[in-house]
Amino acid sequence: MKHDEEQIFYVCFYVRATVSIGRYVYEGQYIPAWGVNICNKCRQDNWNGIDPTEHERTVQLLKYRSVPIKFNAKGLLEIPRGGSPPPNSKEALPADS
Repeated sequence: MKHDEEQIFYVCFYVRATVSIGRYVYEGQYIPAWGVNICNKCRQDNWNGIDPTEHERTVQLLKYRSVPIKFNAKGLLEIPRGGSPPPNSKEALPADS
């Protein structure tokens, strides 16, 4: 496989689905402020914020990583802007997975 065609797979923090984030395929985003990957479906389903009662794991992770927790006017956790995952991200899957 040529390097140009190489796909890198990651795991969504919420649904643990495998998504490809890389050259020409962007099925998700890396959220640098949180240090997690999130698939496009989860991002779209939570466009107005994450309900902390439904996703307690997110609040626990942010507290563990000492990340400031920001709620919007509806009391939902705001999802920061995303981007491409850093090289050698710990959430990347091995190539043979």
